Amino acid sequence: MHRSIAPATWFATSAVALALANAAIPGFSIAPAHAAWGEPVNLGANVNTAADEYGAALTSDGLLLVFDSSRPGGSGKQDLYKSSWTGSAWGPATNLGSGVNSSGVEYAPSLIGTGLTLYFTGNDWDLYTSTQVSGTFGARSKVTPLNTVGSEEWAPSVSADGNTMILTARQRPGGQGKHDLWTAQRVSGVWQAPINVGSPINGVGDDYAGSLNAAGDVLYFARSGDLYQSVKVAGVWQAPTLLDGLVNTDYYETHPVLSADGLTLYFGSERPDGFGGYDIWAAPLLNGADSPEAGLLPTRISLAIAGPNPVATDTRLELALPRAESIDLAVFALDGRRVRRMHEGPMAAGHHPLSFDARDDSGHPLPGGIYFVRAAGAEWHHTAKLLVVR
Repeated sequence: MHRSIAPATWFATSAVALALANAAIPGFSIAPAHAAWGEPVNLGANVNTAADEYGAALTSDGLLLVFDSSRPGGSGKQDLYKSSWTGSAWGPATNLGSGVNSSGVEYAPSLIGTGLTLYFTGNDWDLYTSTQVSGTFGARSKVTPLNTVGSEEWAPSVSADGNTMILTARQRPGGQGKHDLWTAQRVSGVWQAPINVGSPINGVGDDYAGSLNAAGDVLYFARSGDLYQSVKVAGVWQAPTLLDGLVNTDYYETHPVLSADGLTLYFGSERPDGFGGYDIWAAPLLNGADSPEAGLLPTRISLAIAGPNPVATDTRLELALPRAESIDLAVFALDGRRVRRMHEGPMAAGHHPLSFDARDDSGHPLPGGIYFVRAAGAEWHHTAKLLVVR
């Protein structure tokens, strides 16, 4: 059975909104994003097909997805498509059209902010850009400073501010392996020549399909069919580590892309139970919970929105408790009002999957907006952000 997952959504872009959120709920804090990833969910039949779907790009609000697909009916061997979030699932995919797609291969897109600017790999394995006007992407143009004659540049991933790019190159002079990750800066609106990311990220083999988190201090990438991450400390990338949790399998995983708020990891995988070939999947952050395997108690307290988020009708929560204790679990509006009490009283140790139907204590549907799920014990509390859409 295939399930769809909602896009995680960027919280608030202004410091004022963040300050309001902190003030609204005493002890408010977002759990650190350093934990395991939960069970991946297939993005569904409107996105994935029996053909290959690999790379995904999302707008900062998580409501528009651009991806590549080799499905029949396109302009060439592999085209770029877009899908919008309907509130409960990804909508039907539409081809980006002749301004972007050719008779060859278009591949591995990246969007900046609200999606007005698109970067992608073209049919000649050079990097291109296109601008969206009134919902349509216009004629593409080659990003000349990023491309080198005789090498292949692909899989661009642009930072939230549009001024830093991580890209993959093969056979580019100055590389360390077969495929390397490179970084480029945009200065006064002009992209500068890429610089090899170097050790310990790049080795003698294949390191490719990199992307940055919103803060630019965590790098996600693929290496020989598994997904890795590296953290930047004092300006230096640290030794890569395999992603924890349920993302990596014995099958190939590739093209990891983190949602703007860091709560959902999108990636391509050829794992079974898909629609065929490579599909695009999404995994929720478990916010510090250990993998919920049978018989294994968590070692840390955590609270996560397992998805969908945004929510229109219902979503899943995950609360992990290493020991039994009395718990107060409730949902609060942005102004601090409690709108729904989920649980009050004793709760056993373990992983607790919970459902929330986006209604208040009286059973009325909650208005669209930002809410917070807060779990509290005698000496701790954890809070997770939830967006209700109507």
